Amino acid sequence: MAHYNPKTVLRQVSNALLKEFIEGKGHHLTVAWDEITETQVQGIYDEFLHLPERARREIELDMQDVHAMASEDGIRALVETGRSHDRPIAEDLERHESRYDKAMWALLHRPDVWQDAVTFAHADRLPPRYWEKRNSLPKQPPDISAATAERLGQAISAFFVQAEGRGRLSRVERFRRTQDLDYFFVYLSDYPDTTVTWNDDEQLVREKRRHAFEVVYAFDRSAGTLDMYARGGHKVVRPLQEIFADTVLGVALDPEDPDETPYRVDDLKMRGFAFPTDPEDGITEVAVRRLRLSVLGNPRKQFMVSRLDDSGPDAMYDSLENEINQDNLPLSLLRVERATITMKLAGRGRVRKLTFEVGPKSCNLKGKSDELRELGEKYLRRWGIEAA
Repeated sequence: MAHYNPKTVLRQVSNALLKEFIEGKGHHLTVAWDEITETQVQGIYDEFLHLPERARREIELDMQDVHAMASEDGIRALVETGRSHDRPIAEDLERHESRYDKAMWALLHRPDVWQDAVTFAHADRLPPRYWEKRNSLPKQPPDISAATAERLGQAISAFFVQAEGRGRLSRVERFRRTQDLDYFFVYLSDYPDTTVTWNDDEQLVREKRRHAFEVVYAFDRSAGTLDMYARGGHKVVRPLQEIFADTVLGVALDPEDPDETPYRVDDLKMRGFAFPTDPEDGITEVAVRRLRLSVLGNPRKQFMVSRLDDSGPDAMYDSLENEINQDNLPLSLLRVERATITMKLAGRGRVRKLTFEVGPKSCNLKGKSDELRELGEKYLRRWGIEAA
């Protein structure tokens, strides 16, 4: 998605919703709303700039969320959050043509869905490289009580204080994303810092700040799997998995096999990797579009090979053979760190696509719609990529 620009939001959101949004904040701009066209935003922007700093900042925070949610993934997060919480929103969103209007309407009229959806969309945008999956956990409901959430926060805080000297403050927020998928967002205090900022009185000041960093757990009770987002590598991941299992599930993790990973992706570098599908699923093509590869014995040496979506299913392998001299660097010395797979789905009108990324320890299918996620997971198992 393009970077946030306030003028983009003002131009993309219809004037009626903009007026409702700004006046709902208690501000009345000197704008002839009924006379300007939907794209004449300069006058609105000029009036916006004349608002007090505090008011402008409050408006911009919401506009940034609207911009982030005005995407296919953002709208899907709104629809799925409403459905999973028995608060349907899809029909209401269908009445608005643009994604920006859908997002702004949801912000204004469905606060019961908006904040949870924003949280899930944020989780889906977290860098895939820091997600790790753990299989073979008990297929049971997690303990979602407030007391357990408090213990989880305390345990994670104690770990980071001892290991890294940060994380003294903690807060845990739990969200039910689907019938089987529970998210736990853990916010912890980072190292203190100072920064130069403009305050509400428009004075340049140096302020002390204590930013937050986060750990995110996504537990699937039906599959017995735990996806976890955390920075810090193996020395952080294993202890945080153990804390979750002990605190939320009441079990101790079995010793981890260092050679076993949740996903077996290395064979995806081989031309001819088979992607069998069932006719009833309407899949017309499966292709590997991108590979991030590292060199065995030198994992810091990495490179990317990719092809456009409209090229044939073998195009990526053609590119791989053209770009790598396999006499000097045979495929046996290359390790797949991440693969991007695209599935084309037949349907009414335009062809739909399911594109997702998978690496040895993580996959971003959990951020897709239930229908697409289940389809992708079915075939990861069928193709032998997801470990049993």
